[in-house]
Amino acid sequence: MKVFLLACLATTLLAGCSKKEAAPQPADPAAEISLTRTMVFPSTGTSNGVGYAPTSLEATGKLDATQLVLSVDAPKGQDYIGFTVPRSALSPDLLGSYSLLSLQAPGASVDTWYTYWTVRTSSVSAAHIYLSKNSNMQGRLLITAYDSQRRLLSGSFEMRMADLADPTEEIASSNPRRCTLDVTGTFTNLKLQ
Repeated sequence: MKVFLLACLATTLLAGCSKKEAAPQPADPAAEISLTRTMVFPSTGTSNGVGYAPTSLEATGKLDATQLVLSVDAPKGQDYIGFTVPRSALSPDLLGSYSLLSLQAPGASVDTWYTYWTVRTSSVSAAHIYLSKNSNMQGRLLITAYDSQRRLLSGSFEMRMADLADPTEEIASSNPRRCTLDVTGTFTNLKLQ
């Protein structure tokens, strides 16, 4: 009888120990975002620029059946940039280099918009808004990694506009200074909605 009880106890213990519970998924890593903007004024040989602290930036991303939408904003700064890529233009794994749509590249896939805020307060705002389809933007959106289970996207972007009327002027003058505007940035582990 003792042997029978010991055998039953051993079987119960082994059966209980053999059940493995799924290990909890680790938390998603924090997103890392960067954004830098420079303006070079050839006529005067001057330039200005800013590189935002990562904690001062807000980034969003959304992927659905029709498109991928990404944006990076400096809410306390002067810069906002956004990208829309049709799902049909994306590779199945999303990885790749995607050119910015512009007047010079009407067949490119990335519709881009850039905003330079000349005034940005809680009560008043004024900005210059540039749309790629109506301008001569050049550049690309590069996607280097995508974790489809966690929906985490990583990559970089670069946008250039040459011979641009000075965006720092609140009201455009009749003969504004011209500049070359460059906006670059990176995103790592950006969670897509």
